[in-house]
Amino acid sequence: MKAKYIFRTLLIISLLNLTIIFNLSATVFTVDNAANTDDFAAASAGTMTFVKCIRLASADATGGAMGHRIYFNIGAAGQKILSVTSIWQILSNTNLNNLIIDGSTQPFAGIGPHVIFVAGGVTEGIAITSGVTNVTLNGLGFRDFQISIKMDNALSCKITNCFLGTDNTGTTPQCTGCTGDGIRMLNGSQFNIVGGGTAGTKNIIFKHLNGVYLTGGTTSDNTIGATAAGEANVISANTQDGVYVFNAGTNNKIAGNIIGLDISGTVASATYSNLYKGIHIQGSQSAIIGGATAGERNIVSGNGYGTGNDGIFLETGCHSSTITNCYIGLDITGIVPLANKIRGILILASNNCQVYSNFITAHSEIGIYLQNSAG
Repeated sequence: MKAKYIFRTLLIISLLNLTIIFNLSATVFTVDNAANTDDFAAASAGTMTFVKCIRLASADATGGAMGHRIYFNIGAAGQKILSVTSIWQILSNTNLNNLIIDGSTQPFAGIGPHVIFVAGGVTEGIAITSGVTNVTLNGLGFRDFQISIKMDNALSCKITNCFLGTDNTGTTPQCTGCTGDGIRMLNGSQFNIVGGGTAGTKNIIFKHLNGVYLTGGTTSDNTIGATAAGEANVISANTQDGVYVFNAGTNNKIAGNIIGLDISGTVASATYSNLYKGIHIQGSQSAIIGGATAGERNIVSGNGYGTGNDGIFLETGCHSSTITNCYIGLDITGIVPLANKIRGILILASNNCQVYSNFITAHSEIGIYLQNSAG
C-alpha cells in the first residue's frame, strides 16, 4: 500500500477568447504508523507517522487551491489511539493552507472517533497558528490535554465531527488534566467554524475548563455551531462555561448547539452541566446567539450545577448583541423543563441588545434579568 498519493487536475477556463489554466494539485499523506516520531526520511510505507506527514506536507508546495490531505490507515481495521509526546503545530506556511486532516478515513465500524489523540506529557493537542488559512480537522478525538485544539490567528478554519474530552465511544465525559479549554481561539482568529456543514458533523466538547473560549479584540466573525438540524455541537460537562467569549471582536455567532445536556439533548445532571454558565459573553459587542431557523436554535439548559449560575450571561460591554430562537431551560423537544440553576438570561451593563422569540422556563429565580442595561 502506498503511503503517498498525488492527485492533479488541469482546469481550463475560456472567457472571451482568453484561456486561463490552473494546475490544481494535492498530495494525500496516509498515516500508517502510530508512533510519535519522525525519521526525517522520504515518504515510505510503514514509516508514515502523523508528525512525519505534517512535516512532509509543510515541505510540499504542490497543494495549491486543493490543499493537501492527511488520511489514516494504521494496521488492522479498528479505532486507533495515538500518544502525543510533542505538540503538533500547523504553522504559517502556505503549503499547509487548505489542509484537511481526516480521522474518519481510518477503517473502523464501531461507535466513536476512529482516531484518538491522547496526551503523553504535552499540554496541547493541535495548534493552528500564525495565519494559516482554511485548515479542516475532521473525525478526530482528543483526550487528557489542557487545551485540545488551539487556534492562534487561524483564518477560515473548520473543526467538524471531533470528540474532545470523551471516552472511546464519544458519548461520555472522560478527561484527566484538562484544565484549559477544549478549543481556544485567540489573537485575531477570524471566520472560523466550530461545527458541521452537513448532518452528522457536530463536535462533542466535554470536560475542559471552558468548552470553547474566544478572546482578543480582533478575534471576530467566528461561528460556534451550525445552521441545520443534525449539525449541533454538544458542549457540556465543563468546569466553568460551555462557551466563553472574553474581550473579543464583533459578530461572533453561537448557534445550533446543545449546551449543558447529554448528547441526546434530553438529560440534565451534574455530570453534563457546565458548572458556571452555558454561554458567557464579556466585553464583546454584536455577539449573535441563536438565529432565525430551527437549526440555529441553541438548547441552553442544565447549566450552573456547580455555582448556581445562568444559562446565558451578557456581561459588561456586550452592546448590540442578540439572543433569539433559543430553548433556555428546556430539552431539545422544547417540552420537558431542564432548568439552568438560577436565571435563564442575565444582561449586565450591555446596551441595545435584542432578546426575542426564545422559550425560557423553569428557573429558580427569573427568566430574563436586565441590570444597568438600556436600549
